Amino acid sequence: MAFTIPINQILNHWNIDIQQFRVIRDSDKKLIEIESINGEQFILKAEKYTNYRINDVCIFANQLANILPCTSFLKTTANSFVVQFGTFIYTLERRVYGAELQYVNDRVLTNIATALGKMHQLSLQQNIRLFQSTSWAMFGGNQTEKLGDYDENELSFLKLQESYPKEEITALISTYYNAHREKLRLMWPSLPKAATQGDFCYYNMLFNEKYEISGLFDFNIAGDEVLVNECIAVGIYLCWHVEYKGHKTPEERFISFINQYCTQREFNAIEKEAVLHLFAIIRAFRFDRIEEGIANASTITNFLEETLNLLMKPFALFSD
Repeated sequence: MAFTIPINQILNHWNIDIQQFRVIRDSDKKLIEIESINGEQFILKAEKYTNYRINDVCIFANQLANILPCTSFLKTTANSFVVQFGTFIYTLERRVYGAELQYVNDRVLTNIATALGKMHQLSLQQNIRLFQSTSWAMFGGNQTEKLGDYDENELSFLKLQESYPKEEITALISTYYNAHREKLRLMWPSLPKAATQGDFCYYNMLFNEKYEISGLFDFNIAGDEVLVNECIAVGIYLCWHVEYKGHKTPEERFISFINQYCTQREFNAIEKEAVLHLFAIIRAFRFDRIEEGIANASTITNFLEETLNLLMKPFALFSD
């Protein structure tokens, strides 16, 4: 295929001699598989230059590689992790191996929960910060689509509110939603926050035949996040919105996920208080649930009633 990437010129910065390569993507984002003459395999990535702290993200990923089977980044001969060529920033990482999954099962959920807890514990203990936001962020205001400003949960709520402004139940939904949000807003500055990979989901992982994580990759939106927020958001996504092979209900899977996470990092008292409110608004207003519910006009009454019920009676994991 035709490509515009000066691969040999770029890889000279890492002293890598190419045996062969395969261009997977050559557009605003570039992705190339590399095999060196000594048989090592790498992934060369590039994105348009921004103020994103790519060098710091690479350092974080390499720290994480000490405790999790994630990709690691190579330094250039200039002792940097990045090379700028034209308007692109390039990084080189070691290839990870394993199988992609199109579903989750109980072992997958257990292993992801364990790994998420380990990552959060490492970042918190070592006070690792990247000083940029993730896509899970809340309370940014939605004035722009920039991570940190962008608040997908609030946008989903506004979409439902705008779609059914005259329904009496919409007013009730708004009352309960805003009450949960206000309590969380007041807690937010006190909740533990640290660096995370930013998209800790099965599609950014490879697995071995025992359903253990054999490779974690894609640090493109790594940043600092309120840890309990990411934990609850990831748990809800994996337990309600991904194909599952097993016999547990979503609620049972979620309880197991959180309990397994807590074997690596216990929530403190304010985090436990936040869980109820986070579960209520994330479960009710995850964007794919809202889009599907609004699109299916024939069941909208049941959908709105279910939404209200999720806000009125959220899952109380840490009830007394």
